[in-house]
Parts: sequence; structure tokens; C-alpha cells
Amino acid sequence: MIHAAVEKSRFRGDLVVNTALIDMYMKCGDVAEGCKVFDWMYERNTVSYNALIFGYGQNGNSDEAVALYVDMKRQSLVLDVATFVALLSSCRGHEWNLFVHVIKHGFGSDFMVNNALLDALVKVGSTKDALEFFDKMGEKTVVSWTTIISGLSHRGLHSDSIELFKTMCSTEICPNSFTFSSVLNSCGYLLYLELGRCIHGASLKHGLMDEFVGSSLLDMYAKCGALHYARRLFDETINKGIVSWNTMITSYARHGYGHEALFLYAEMPRYNVDPNPITFISLLTACSRCGLVEKGVQLFNGMLLKHGIVPHMEHYACLVDLFGRAGLLDRAKLLISEMPFEADASVWAVFLAACKIHGDLELAQFARKHVMRLQIEDSPTVVLMSNIYSESGKWDDAENARRNIETSSWKKPGLSWVMYSDHSNLCIFEVCII
Repeated sequence: MIHAAVEKSRFRGDLVVNTALIDMYMKCGDVAEGCKVFDWMYERNTVSYNALIFGYGQNGNSDEAVALYVDMKRQSLVLDVATFVALLSSCRGHEWNLFVHVIKHGFGSDFMVNNALLDALVKVGSTKDALEFFDKMGEKTVVSWTTIISGLSHRGLHSDSIELFKTMCSTEICPNSFTFSSVLNSCGYLLYLELGRCIHGASLKHGLMDEFVGSSLLDMYAKCGALHYARRLFDETINKGIVSWNTMITSYARHGYGHEALFLYAEMPRYNVDPNPITFISLLTACSRCGLVEKGVQLFNGMLLKHGIVPHMEHYACLVDLFGRAGLLDRAKLLISEMPFEADASVWAVFLAACKIHGDLELAQFARKHVMRLQIEDSPTVVLMSNIYSESGKWDDAENARRNIETSSWKKPGLSWVMYSDHSNLCIFEVCII
């Protein structure tokens, strides 16, 4: 609509307006329209190219981003900091090759470019390179610290993330909301409740108790099993947005408090908060774990009728799980067949797990065929089938499944946390649990 208005106005050939249109289309994921605008432009500059390069990167078109960079050089356009930030954000796997060009153009010490490289290295999993580069960085801003702390947390290196946060606190750089959120995520995964409470205090001291930090605190307390702390924080939060509501509802669902989750959902209209798709995933999960079948069906049907939310694949998977846990396998199978789109492997895997719970070998084999049709059979699927065969007395089939695991690359050590006296020990079991 806005683009159509631009086409009819005197701004049709305006460089700034067309660059803004490219940026808008790329952010909305409409690469084709963004490229059309770029191709129709009579005049292009560095900013126009940067917008398209960044858009290509955000939509996974790294080769096209590099081609644009080459075109910029061929046309002798000015390459600025934003060009290389966009390239480093776009071209995964080519970080060091690009950094050579960064140095050639004199931007090797620019903190924005360095932060972009740091972020790119973390996102592709090169955490060792990222840490080495971070140590060598001359100017470290709060963005630099947050990038590496957040990256380590997202890669599952929670202990390293926490240690870096402690080091950051010994500098003159103050954490921001994203820093606190990332380190709280690591505390939650490691069940470091006391450290999480200390970080809670630090966030209050720095005056950083926005919804972003608040929801991370709620999640951390819930993962550590301290639901009373989470609920108290939730009740004390004055302006609660949908993120806080979803986090608290999810926390109750995770721990099997279905009625409490449903009570919070019922309270949302009183605070003028509308549920979103994530809300219903948590609510359906809560109903599934508490056996509230009809309530779950009522919520699912009300998504579209009451809130105008079209159910996604995840919602159907939750409903299949709801029926499956309750032993209503035929109803679950019927739901899958009547879905408005083809069920993916995750839905069939949920159904397979339900078949295992209730020992239905025939339906389990039916579900397994669909999983194998949609994806390469993985270790959890084989483990489930092995257990079902064993429980059905089909020992030869169970033994064949076990051999498949032993001779494949699926086998990985299992991990368990053991907590005692405020310390945690990681116990590693070298066998895959069958």
C-alpha cells in the first residue's frame, strides 16, 4: 500500500525512499520485491547496496551478498563501516576472509566491525576463535561483552558465559539488559539459584529491571524449581507484558501445575493482555501434563474463534500429545489425518512416544514409518522402538534396534546433574539409555 503510494508520487525515483523500501522488504523476508526495487533504481549509492547486502544476509543469501560487494568494488563505490558490518553479518563461514578486506580498507580496529566479527564467529560455532579474538580486542564495549556472553550461553557453554560475566563485573563496563538476560539463562540451565539471586540483586542495583530482564529472572527461578520466587516477582511486576505472562504460564506448565497456568490465562483479560501463539503452546502443554483433555480441546478451538490465532504445527503437536498421554491414540491419529497441512516428523514423533507409553506396537510401527518418510531415523526414534519391542516381548527386534545404535554415530554420553551442598557435579554415563 505504501509502496503503491510512492509509485504514484513525486518520490518514485527518490534515492532515500527507495533505499527505505529495500530495507522494509528485506526485513519482511520478501527478497524478490526488495531486489525489484533495487533493479529499478536510476541512482544507487553505498547505503542502497548496504541495505541489500544486509537483507540478503538476514534471509540466508550469502552468495548474493558477496556478489553485491564485488559489484560495489567494480563500480568504485565507497566502502564504509556499515558495508563490512553487513557483510560479516551476512556471510557465515567466510568471516576471516572478509576480515582481510576489512583490514585492507583500514577498518580493522573499528569496534563496530570487531563486534560484528565476534557475533559472526559465535553464531557459526567458532567459540574458540571468538574467545581468542575477544581477548585481543583493544576496545571492548558493553556490546562486545554482551555478544560473547550471550553467544556462549546460546551455544550451551554456560559455565564460560558466567565466568566472563564475572570478569566483566570487575571492569568499568556496566552490563545492560541483554547481558543480564544471557547470564540468567545460563544460571537457569546450571540450576545456580544462589548466583541467580545475586544477579537479580545486581540488576536492581543497576536499575535494569525491564520486562526483558524480568522474564529472564522468572525463567531462571522456574528452571531452578523456585516457583515461589518466580510468582512473587511476577506479582510485584507492575506493567506485565505478554512475555512475562507467557514465561510464568510456561513455568507452571513445565512443573505440572496445570490449574495454576489456566488461572493465569483467565486473569489476562483483567489486565488487558491478549494471548499469542506461544501462550497456547504453554497452556496446551499444561493440560497435557495434567490430563485436562477437554479443557485442552476447548482452548485449542478457542484460539481461532475467540482470539483469531490460527493454530500452527506446534499447537497440533501439543494436542496430539494431549490425546496420546490420555491414552486416546485413535483420537490422536484422527487429528493428524485431519490437520489442514501435512504433519511433520515432530508430530509423528510425539505420537510415537504416546504409543510407547501405552504399549501399542501396531500404531508405533505406523508412526515410525511416517517419521522415517519425513526424516532420517534418529537415535530417539530407535530407542523408543527398542523399548516398545522389549515391552511387547519381541526381543529379536529390540536387539536389532540396540545394534543399530551401537554401530551408528548417534551414540553420545548421557548427562545428569547431581546437586548437593550448593555444589553441582556432572556425572557422565557412557551408555545410551535404552
